[in-house]
Amino acid sequence: MKKILVFIITIFAFSILVSATTIIFDNFNNGNADNWKVVEGIWYVQNGTYNTDINNPISHYSQTIRTFSVSSDYETLADLRIKESLRGSISGGDHQGICTYYTDESNNICVSLHPLEFGVSKVYLWVYENGNYSQHEFVYSNGISLGTWYKVKISISNNLINVYVNNIQTHNDVPTSL
Repeated sequence: MKKILVFIITIFAFSILVSATTIIFDNFNNGNADNWKVVEGIWYVQNGTYNTDINNPISHYSQTIRTFSVSSDYETLADLRIKESLRGSISGGDHQGICTYYTDESNNICVSLHPLEFGVSKVYLWVYENGNYSQHEFVYSNGISLGTWYKVKISISNNLINVYVNNIQTHNDVPTSL
């Protein structure tokens, strides 16, 4: 099964674990983004981080992918930082995220950090399965701030999704068939 990762954020360190074995790891310390494919936007490696330019003249978002194959339970770990607001202020609509599973627009699993949505920081889990969509919202009481690094872990085990931000569980046992 082919899976594709989608990032819309600054990435510091990234890894995919299957049964405690790392199958992909990239900390970008070598100064390049080997095996990452830019889908949309402007991406670059700088000081050991993988960055997107928020002044994307083509669209309002940036996307990069790295493919991998896995046929069992796995975890995606990423250090993520929202450098600055895409719209010049942090209000509803600004968000950055990661997809741990992506085959197409109709089949993917994504987590998104929202610094401020109507006065509250939130973490969303979106699951698209065969075109059917489910959204799972979590109010992150610790707050999500611009310029701060967050450790995001997405764990998929026995067809259940669990999400953690800075070791705080935000989503528990959300079912998936992907």
